[in-house]
Amino acid sequence: MSVTFKDCEGREWSVRLTLGVINRALSETRITLADLQAQKIELKDVISVLWFSVEKQARERKMSRADFEDAITLAEIKTAGLALAESFKAAMPSAADQSGGGESPLAEAPGSPAAP
Repeated sequence: MSVTFKDCEGREWSVRLTLGVINRALSETRITLADLQAQKIELKDVISVLWFSVEKQARERKMSRADFEDAITLAEIKTAGLALAESFKAAMPSAADQSGGGESPLAEAPGSPAAP
């Protein structure tokens, strides 16, 4: 599933949450797996994860992180943040969101609130 948003120049960005992006977010920010599942992330970390998720596209467009951040004004940060949240939700559904019940696929993962 690909969720998109546009920057202030009208360029469309596709949020790509891969294992590499998630691993990088866990290692380069103060985000924990529980934070990802609960979607409780500080704005500075949202910006970092957003960058990690579009970095390949930005490099293809010959844009640096600073260029990308300059293209995301306060008007776009809401839609970009919502696109990121939607991507997280699709990647890590909660037990309540899953048909047939059960737990999130990451419920037993280290750092998860449900982990032993």
